[in-house]
Amino acid sequence: VDRQEADWALVRRPQSTPGWIRRGDLRAFDAMPKSKAALRESVVRAANQFLGQPYLWGGRSPHTERPTDQATGVDCSGLVHLAYRVNGIEIPRDAHEQWIRSCPIRPREIEPADLIFLARSDRPDHVYHVLMSEGQDAAIEAVHEQNRVRNITFTERLGIPLQNLDPSGRTDRLVVRVGRILGP
Repeated sequence: VDRQEADWALVRRPQSTPGWIRRGDLRAFDAMPKSKAALRESVVRAANQFLGQPYLWGGRSPHTERPTDQATGVDCSGLVHLAYRVNGIEIPRDAHEQWIRSCPIRPREIEPADLIFLARSDRPDHVYHVLMSEGQDAAIEAVHEQNRVRNITFTERLGIPLQNLDPSGRTDRLVVRVGRILGP
């Protein structure tokens, strides 16, 4: 925080320009989760605050019903980006870059806040979608087809539980990869 005026604070993020934010929306560094488990839970909780919000390609803001000059909502990678960012972790904005940044893990190793990346079988090296694990078979995603942020199971999304996925990650039409941003 560079300075404060009334209910506002001027904040400066690393490698970014400063901006104003309501003081009540700030979270002190010492209030951040201390353990990896608490951080994972906080990231998932942040993503779940967007449940039911509309999908907006390229979006990365909460939806507002008030008339505004800008469209509001999130897409899949925007949802993930924001959930990590409000927890003090800067990750790339786009799904493909999030995949590149993540550490590959096996599906049976998945934990809450780990990421599941989808690519089409005919373009296996181009990730086009990301979901966030909520633990076990549960996930959260912003999906264009439903035009909203939703909870879903991997069984519903992929036709099989993630843990039963072929080691190659291939299904009949997709290549599925699992990655971790947060260390063990």
